[in-house]
Amino acid sequence: MPMLLFPTAALCPKRVVFSYQQGTPFPAVCIRTSTERPEALDKACFILAGIDEKSLLQSVDTAVQMNLNTDHGIPVPDYVDENVSTKVVKIIQSYTGVVNKMVVEKILIKVPGFQDIRKKSQ
Repeated sequence: MPMLLFPTAALCPKRVVFSYQQGTPFPAVCIRTSTERPEALDKACFILAGIDEKSLLQSVDTAVQMNLNTDHGIPVPDYVDENVSTKVVKIIQSYTGVVNKMVVEKILIKVPGFQDIRKKSQ
């Protein structure tokens, strides 16, 4: 039975989703103590093993048992949508003004000699 052990939590859920799309889901274990993909953990797409030997072996055993029971978790909806690019563009576009306002103002206030003309006109 194929199984993937990942040292990176970023690739693990993406590869698992790809395997779902190909019709060949497989057990996956990530050798880390944290992940930037908690949504994939919530759907049981992969197991976060930790970095010590006992936790890793226990996680591999769990993944094997889940696979034998055909329990492959649930694909993360946002990962399998066909219009992901459109969603990302909309999110970026929606936040660009807010981010620019907050970041640019913080940077400019720290620039020596910068005078905020808005405050003078009030």
